[in-house]
Amino acid sequence: MTTDLYERDTHAWARDQAEALRRLAAHRPELTAELDLPHLAMEIEDMGKSLARELVSRLAIPLAHLAKWHWQPGERSRSWLTTIGHQRDEIAALLEDNPSLRPNLDDAMAKAWSRARRQAARETGIALTVFPTACPFTLDDVLADAWLPDTTAGS
Repeated sequence: MTTDLYERDTHAWARDQAEALRRLAAHRPELTAELDLPHLAMEIEDMGKSLARELVSRLAIPLAHLAKWHWQPGERSRSWLTTIGHQRDEIAALLEDNPSLRPNLDDAMAKAWSRARRQAARETGIALTVFPTACPFTLDDVLADAWLPDTTAGS
């Protein structure tokens, strides 16, 4: 059963295994003489958390490029499109391999946008205040294969 979950959703498996190790440590304290169950639980839980951090990091990359595409139309490049497409593919694969990350997508998008707007401001020289604090793009748009922000928009 746990092997099946591991194959279907590593993020959920890590969360479940960490909880099982904590229960085992609580109910069988004699095992902690041989196994460091609390720290094993933390390490496995961190494995799952790293997948959630990867999602935020991967979302921030196309968001920054989409922001640059929108607010700096004169600088658009094929490399931006390539990066956006590559990250969309990687995000899709990450979500396919870890469907338990989906309920956290709104939070991941908010965190990713916070990073992306700072990155876009640094890379473009455009004031950070030009980029809205709330993400102007929907998750569906960000993940859609061919979607780009309005090409008539600028600053």
